[in-house]
Amino acid sequence: MITASEYLKRYSGNPVIEPRHEHRWESYQTFNPGAVLLEREVHILYRAIGDDGISRFGYAVSENGYKVDDRLEYPVYEQAISSPEFIVYSYSSGGSFGGAEDPRITHVAGEDVIYLTYTACDDGLRMALTSIKIEDFLSKRWRWTEPTFLSPPGQVHKNWVIFPEKINGKYAILHSLNPQIMVSYHESLKLEPSDYLNSYDSGPSTIREGDWDAVSGKGEDETCFEYV
Repeated sequence: MITASEYLKRYSGNPVIEPRHEHRWESYQTFNPGAVLLEREVHILYRAIGDDGISRFGYAVSENGYKVDDRLEYPVYEQAISSPEFIVYSYSSGGSFGGAEDPRITHVAGEDVIYLTYTACDDGLRMALTSIKIEDFLSKRWRWTEPTFLSPPGQVHKNWVIFPEKINGKYAILHSLNPQIMVSYHESLKLEPSDYLNSYDSGPSTIREGDWDAVSGKGEDETCFEYV
């Protein structure tokens, strides 16, 4: 029987990315990265916590996935904070007081866009989505689209991931509705709340009739997996 240890080995040079105390925005912690392979390089967005207790995303790139060849001295993404309630929710989430957490970055095959899902520490812990053109990303022009919330207010959601290929012509998002792990399928990833079965804007929200089963929490385009 082949064990996982025969496939996976912990890199002896860890940690690959450490805090830089000379940079106030990433002086406290660096962790929970997301990565994408583009033009034979591994591009990394990592969560950084600074002196002010706010989480932001830094950028690094590696040719082999182990040795960092370049790392920017400034954050490449920040989450605007509009609600003072973020402090209550986010302090237990890695030790910060708000901002953007846990980037999950995906290039869907055949597209010229990179999608970024992340935990937004604003109005609670909510999942957010933004995107950037590949050309801008590779040129380090950080022209992110205006983010939109994907998860409802008043619930804690983290680590939603977009699949790197469409399934039966639809985008697939791995997410959760406690206590289930779910996959939802969508025709579009336009940054408009109405395009999502379970998407919400920043104000009072409702789910369209017929989109969601209030008893099971399962929509027409949902596949559920129970936690074990």
